[in-house]
Amino acid sequence: MKVEVKELSSVEKNIDVTLQWTEVEEKYNKIEKKLIKNFRLDGFRKGKVPKAIALKHLDPNIKYEFANEVISDTYLKVIEDQGYSQHLDAGVDKVDFDVNKDFTYAIKIQVDPEIKLCDYKKELSLTENVYEMSEKDIDLSLDSIRERYAEAKEISGESKDGHYILCDLTEADEQGNPIEDKKITDRVIKIGEGVFGKTGAKNLIGVKVNDTVNIYFGAENKKKVQYQVFVKRIEEHILPELTDEFVKTNIKEFETVDALKENIKTSLKQELTDRSNHEISTEIIDYFIKAIDVDIPPMRMEKFLTEVVTNYKNKNKTEDIDEDTLKSQNKDMAEREIKWFLIKDKLIAEENVKVTEEMIQQEIEKILQPYPEEQRKYMAQYYESNEMKSRLEFDLQEKTLFSKLKEYAKIKKVKVNTEDLRK
Repeated sequence: MKVEVKELSSVEKNIDVTLQWTEVEEKYNKIEKKLIKNFRLDGFRKGKVPKAIALKHLDPNIKYEFANEVISDTYLKVIEDQGYSQHLDAGVDKVDFDVNKDFTYAIKIQVDPEIKLCDYKKELSLTENVYEMSEKDIDLSLDSIRERYAEAKEISGESKDGHYILCDLTEADEQGNPIEDKKITDRVIKIGEGVFGKTGAKNLIGVKVNDTVNIYFGAENKKKVQYQVFVKRIEEHILPELTDEFVKTNIKEFETVDALKENIKTSLKQELTDRSNHEISTEIIDYFIKAIDVDIPPMRMEKFLTEVVTNYKNKNKTEDIDEDTLKSQNKDMAEREIKWFLIKDKLIAEENVKVTEEMIQQEIEKILQPYPEEQRKYMAQYYESNEMKSRLEFDLQEKTLFSKLKEYAKIKKVKVNTEDLRK
């Protein structure tokens, strides 16, 4: 058997396979003999049809079965012998043979590209945001808790900053006309909070029930998105006083306001740390994707985008979707995800990143720690499942890799006040 590999690209290969007739002749003769023996034709007993007559009828069947057996017997061995056992996709093409002549066929395969890492140990530079929390952050969290127990008072007059509006929110065109198929009904918004506290939402102050006003979102130097707001109800929320009694009655885990505040402070610190770590991780990914050229196997791209479509259909419980448009909209995201997956795989091998069973168990304990004792048993069963342990292993592997890569980096730390995040 003769094998010749042609590189079509870094991710696509063509393997030409040639077998001399002497290598496959015995197989052909056995198949021919078997089919003739079992052949039936009117006027003849089974297996007694003259060979010349039988071959006129059976020739296509003989060749079909023969070709399938030859390919089946050699196909995987050829791929493995050429070092492509981890191929993503493979297909047979250009099958050609005749009796007493060479049997030839081609295998087209897709493989992951060979990743050539950059000199990241010397070149990696990162900016780490160090978030500085203020008392305002704790107060906002406390207000959020009090909001759950607030008394709602309907307002018959004009709205003010801090009031809540029940409305229909409809995206508008550049002329301010509503686009009916982009309408959200019964949306509750708080005047002065988030985007509804920006300049573009100032028209919300002073409205009454049944009023219609236009607002916009977007920075001054960027394209603005307009919305039409139809006001259906205006409310003022009267928050309960924050006392030890309120805490003991409504938040069972704590006895005092101070204890609740301390818990919030700890939680917020962890949230800000997690945010900073996430930003560092994103910066690391951006660095490698920009620094390393990666060809994406068509099979990986198609599989990824097909999963996007499937997930969209399942989430929205609909089959009515332009799949090509959805795939096109998610192509850039798919490229980024696939490139990082391939680069990360190479980095994990390069850095010898290992995740042990002990590490997984420690992570499970960490996850279960905040839960009440009576819930931990059931939560533990969930996280001990093979599926969840595989997910935890994947997450820990990536987390360990980021930690190793961060050790090589030149890091510039920048202090960020959380007040700036709310602007």
